[in-house]
Amino acid sequence: METEKNFAMAISSALVNILKKDPAAILIGEDIGKYGGLFGCTTEPFEIFGKGRFLEIPVMENSIIGMSIGMALAGLHPIVEIQYADFLFMAMDQIWMNLTQLTKMCKNEINMPVIIRTSHGAGIGEGYQHAHSIFSLFLPLKEINIVVPSTPIDAKGLLISSYESQKPTLFFEDRTFYGTIPTVMGLTDMVSDDYYTIPLGRARIVKEGSQITILSIGKMVHRAADAIKESGVDAELVDLRTLSPLDYTTIKRSIDKTGKLLIINEEPVLTGFENMIVARLLSEDIKFSVAFVGSMDYPVPYSKEKERSWLPSINKISEAMKKLVNKK
Repeated sequence: METEKNFAMAISSALVNILKKDPAAILIGEDIGKYGGLFGCTTEPFEIFGKGRFLEIPVMENSIIGMSIGMALAGLHPIVEIQYADFLFMAMDQIWMNLTQLTKMCKNEINMPVIIRTSHGAGIGEGYQHAHSIFSLFLPLKEINIVVPSTPIDAKGLLISSYESQKPTLFFEDRTFYGTIPTVMGLTDMVSDDYYTIPLGRARIVKEGSQITILSIGKMVHRAADAIKESGVDAELVDLRTLSPLDYTTIKRSIDKTGKLLIINEEPVLTGFENMIVARLLSEDIKFSVAFVGSMDYPVPYSKEKERSWLPSINKISEAMKKLVNKK
């Protein structure tokens, strides 16, 4: 059965489905029990399964990830909630040196089925310590899924697929999507209550077009869709969904059709995933014109007005589209 769910409810539904299916699945994090997690994603799972399937931890991100690695080695399937992606810097040693390396170091004789859920993104005025998008930072780690859903339907299906992959996963949830923050509208979809998957590494064609290819992920997919309507450009919009694995086949097919590529990313251009994609395309001697729209190259401002100007705007994206389409 399908019911209308906001983003937080879709995440919650996925967690319920996983906990029902797998007695070895356990949720770990700060305030995830009776409090329901910072954004309300674990309220329903706690009501159904109780504290026996939850491990509530103080504010010590490096230890949380270290404990989840130990649990995975012992046969459990930990799903971690780190409240803000910015706090992943506190756990870099465990993520880089252990979570993503132990499987190879042990000659692929062990799995590391640890999912790290975390919120990311600017737009609610919480300052630079709670607002960055840093998913591209982890692209050098080849043994990890990097997932950035843009809709409640995708959030649930991709989270369950991350669980089924039995690989380390960084699952980035845009906090403006949740629908549990009073000052932010959030997103809703008709989402199935049943267990379902959406394959990792399969991009979604949001809109077909012929003049230009737009690649984006997360919140910027919605900004790009609005900019297409404003600009009148016949653009093909591709929601990457995951950065690792990356659906390079869909990217290349679209660029072969349009010959022009615009990449829109909430991260600053100098540090974003767009550099990896363009480098690969150029290495194959593919002929195309390219442009980028990203956030400003300085820390996220605390002022909501300045924060809005820090992010790529609909108008800025629309102007970049028109400029690239008219480029000879």
